[in-house]
Amino acid sequence: MDKKFLKQNMYLGLACFTCLLFLLLTVLTASREKTPYYQEQVEAALMMRRLSKEVKAYKQELGILMSPEDSQETGLLGKEYSGITTTIGDLQAKKISTNPDMAALLVCLLKEAGVREGDRIAASLSGSFPGLNLALFSAAEVLDLDLNYISSIGSSMYGANEEELTFPEIAYYLYRDGLISWPPLAISMGGDRDMGDEMLVKARELVRERVQRLPVYYLEQGDFQKNLEERLVLYSKDGEPAAFVSVGGHTTSLGHDERALDLGQGVLLSRGEKLSPFAAWKTKKTEKTGLIQYYLAEGTAVIHLLNIKKLAFEYGLAVNTYEAEQNIGRAKLYYMRSYSKPLILMGIVLTGLPVILFGKRRKAGIERYS
Repeated sequence: MDKKFLKQNMYLGLACFTCLLFLLLTVLTASREKTPYYQEQVEAALMMRRLSKEVKAYKQELGILMSPEDSQETGLLGKEYSGITTTIGDLQAKKISTNPDMAALLVCLLKEAGVREGDRIAASLSGSFPGLNLALFSAAEVLDLDLNYISSIGSSMYGANEEELTFPEIAYYLYRDGLISWPPLAISMGGDRDMGDEMLVKARELVRERVQRLPVYYLEQGDFQKNLEERLVLYSKDGEPAAFVSVGGHTTSLGHDERALDLGQGVLLSRGEKLSPFAAWKTKKTEKTGLIQYYLAEGTAVIHLLNIKKLAFEYGLAVNTYEAEQNIGRAKLYYMRSYSKPLILMGIVLTGLPVILFGKRRKAGIERYS
């Protein structure tokens, strides 16, 4: 084989070896640093823990027994089934959502979405994940956001499905007692047609009658399009929201379009970001389009919280609530990896030198034989 050819390609081999060596060194020497919003994350987690204790106190006042599945007595897990239960629910996901670190995750997601202090945020909250709802309250308080949320009564299994205390009532009581800054913008029944069609009639009517006594607007509209339009009017009453947060699987948020199932979890769109052509196709407005797709199409930042197991895995949340209670501020989501810039720069330089030498040798060889 031509020795010159081997010598030339030796430079490429050296460049590859150097690149891999410095890549390995960069990864091995990486350090763990607190996120820029570490303090806000800790404050939000601590606040969620306080709110959880208040919910537990509300239940005790009403004589509601802790769920047998709520081993840590967070007050955020409901029954397997009740008269206002709408669908099946994943118990493990519900347990993960009671983790106070979930509030720290919401701080992270809101920051990733480009939300700023004082921003108006629209949110759709179902009763299925009371833990996530409290996490959003906590993050919004710490970040000083103007949270405008519509809360529905219905809940899947193990959510806020006690007939004696629904999540809209919990939210209003927290506001009444000065623990959060915002009452619900409106309350709806949730479930099929947002009218609770699948609930037991007697339980639904008793809850409906009680909740309507709260000084909060009761949204009762079974037509999907009219329901959607009314929510949009409520959300934009004092100005268009900077972001939309959907918690749970409310029909008005997801719509009836199968494309909505492929939109993903967490931050779907950040402030100032543009949708990819494929995502734009999935958010094209139709008569089946829900709030998530609507706001994405409008270019509004959107956060979707439903597949909790996926989010917990991606952000490194502790599954065990007790561990989380003892270790606020220590989970993976409170930290970021920091890499040595001098080492990266040295790697680029030392990798580039053999490539430059290869180019010069190759050019000289071409000129010699031309």
